[in-house]
Amino acid sequence: MNLPDDCYLTYVIAHEAWYAKVPGTVDVPQLSIVASSRGGGCAWEFVAKEIELGQRTPSIRLDIFDDAFAAFEQLPGFFKTIGEVKPTTLAELVDILNGLGAVDDTERVEPERIRATTR
Repeated sequence: MNLPDDCYLTYVIAHEAWYAKVPGTVDVPQLSIVASSRGGGCAWEFVAKEIELGQRTPSIRLDIFDDAFAAFEQLPGFFKTIGEVKPTTLAELVDILNGLGAVDDTERVEPERIRATTR
């Protein structure tokens, strides 16, 4: 990995996050892959979605906007590995990310400050 000095690799499994219970928030199983900044925010982020093609065969689709193209240079091992392994599920993709030392940053419990203001 060649991330900026103030960044580390994280991922967020959106369909496991507390906010996934809100209708219309998460339409398909997906995770965000993020170069998280130690001071907050991120250098870039892109999304992997698990979709079904044809006969209910799962497939991974990456959505990468131009502001995250640096990921191709900064994570060459990730892209090489997915090219070799050809993961078809997000679980397989998470295994690859964990092998690279990525941190699961999924918020599975609704923060108390939000819970207090919405009830």
